[in-house]
Amino acid sequence: MILDEEASLHPQGPHALCGAGASGSFGGRGPKEDSRDTEKLARLSYAILASGSARKSDWARFYRPGASEEANYKAIERLMERLDPEAFLHRLLDAQSPFVLVDLTEVRRPQAKRTPYVGRLRDGGLGFWVFTLAQPYGGRAVPIHLGLYSQATLEAEGTGRNPVWRAFLQEALRYVEPGTVLVFDREFSFAGWLGVMEEVGVRYAIRLNAKAKGYLEDGEGKRVALRLRRGEEVRLSGVYYRTEGSSEGYRVNVVGVWDPGHKEPLWVMGNLPCGELLGVYRERMKIEEAFRDLKSRLGMVNLMSKTRENAEKTLRLLAFAYALGMVIGEVMRGRWQREKGGSGGASGGTILAFSSS
Repeated sequence: MILDEEASLHPQGPHALCGAGASGSFGGRGPKEDSRDTEKLARLSYAILASGSARKSDWARFYRPGASEEANYKAIERLMERLDPEAFLHRLLDAQSPFVLVDLTEVRRPQAKRTPYVGRLRDGGLGFWVFTLAQPYGGRAVPIHLGLYSQATLEAEGTGRNPVWRAFLQEALRYVEPGTVLVFDREFSFAGWLGVMEEVGVRYAIRLNAKAKGYLEDGEGKRVALRLRRGEEVRLSGVYYRTEGSSEGYRVNVVGVWDPGHKEPLWVMGNLPCGELLGVYRERMKIEEAFRDLKSRLGMVNLMSKTRENAEKTLRLLAFAYALGMVIGEVMRGRWQREKGGSGGASGGTILAFSSS
C-alpha cells in the first residue's frame, strides 16, 4: 500500500501527502496562515490514510506525533469547522477527462435510529446513499464530487431522488468541458433519469437493467426483445426506452454483448453512437474497484457523524485523502519504473498540478 512507503519516507512530514494548492480553500488569510493551514490539511489527510477510518477518534492517533490523542481530537474538530473539502475535490478534476463515472453507494447504519439524515433503505433497513462522481486516472478512479441523501432527507425537503440527483450532477458539471461523457451503472436505468439527462443536455452511457420494468420499442411502436447468444453482439440504433405504466419514451442507441465466460449479457444504452457505447462502459468496469476501496479501506461504512453536514464533510475528506494516496502511489510507481529503466506509471496531469499550484 502506498501509505506504508510514504510514511517511511516522511515519518515527521505527512504534508508530503498534500500540496500547497489546498490553502486557498480555507478563506482569505495571509500567506503564513495559509501555509500553516495547508500543513494541517496534509496531516489530516495522512491521519485518514494511516487509520483507514472515518472516525475522528482514530485520526487523532496519527494527526500530530508527540501530541496526546485528546489534544489531536480537539485540533481536528477546530480544523474541520473551517474546511471546505468539496472545493478540494473539485480542484482535483481534470476538465479534459474523456468521461466521468457516476456511482450510487448504499451505506448501512442499522444502529443510527435517531440520526436525522439516516432513513429507510429499499429492504427496510437503516442507512443512506452516497452519490459519487469520479474521473479515470491510472486505471482507477479519482472522486471529484460527492453528496449524501436518504429517504429521510428527501421527505424533510419535500422532494424526490431525481431533483436531488440533478442538483448533484449540475454542480459537478460546472467543472467539466461540454461534451464530457457521463457513465452510469444500472441503478440509473429508468426513463425518468433519461429525461434528466436530456434536460441537462449531456452525453451519457448507462448499463441497461434488462430485468427492470423498462423496455425498448422501435420507431413503429413494436417492442424489441433483448435476446443474445453467447459470443454474439447486437446493435440497435434509434430505439425508444420506455417504462411500464408511463407514456414517455426516450430515443437511445443500445449495444448488447455476451462475452464468453460471463453468466449474462451486457447491455448498454445512451445517446452515443453504438460504436462508442460498449467501449466507454467497459472502461468503467475496469475501475469499479476504486469505489469498493473507498468503502472498505477508508471505513466509509463506519461513519458516525450526527449531522448531515458533518457526514458529507467527512465523506469528502475520505475521498480527498483516498485520491491523494492513490495519485502519490501512481507517481511513485512511475518513478520507480523509470529508475529501473522501464516505462509506465501515470503522468499525473491536472491532479498533480493541484499539488504545485
